[in-house]
Amino acid sequence: MKVLVIGASGFIGLPAARALSRAGHEVFGLIRSKAMANQFLADEITPIIGDAEKPEDWIQIVSTLDVIIECVGGNTNISVLGPTLLQAVSSAAKALRPIGAPKLSYIYTSGIWIHGDSRTEIVTDTTPLTNPVQLVACAPHSNSRSSMTPS
Repeated sequence: MKVLVIGASGFIGLPAARALSRAGHEVFGLIRSKAMANQFLADEITPIIGDAEKPEDWIQIVSTLDVIIECVGGNTNISVLGPTLLQAVSSAAKALRPIGAPKLSYIYTSGIWIHGDSRTEIVTDTTPLTNPVQLVACAPHSNSRSSMTPS
């Protein structure tokens, strides 16, 4: 598979990109600075220097991919950026992918921030989500699920 990890230098993105590379997939990692490029190359991850908030600078790669994994975190307002990224990828997939190409898969990861910033509670991937933090809460979509899937 050809995979793009958006936010590939982050807490979730870097281990995901490394694991995919070790499993034999061709992995591209979107990173903001050239500082990590050599580390990515050592991990057999092709660095793509760009900003998730400016997809026009890197979106052309969508035509060659099988999967995009969105691992954007930090101080970014995910409720705004998430739907914007999904729309940009969906539009690019429709415009750039060859007719008859398999559908592009899009995976969104919210990260551990979804549980908030508690210094007293231990959370894991199985901890029930009771009150998502606005920083990473995905905005509601008016479209149906099938219409949100990039083609």
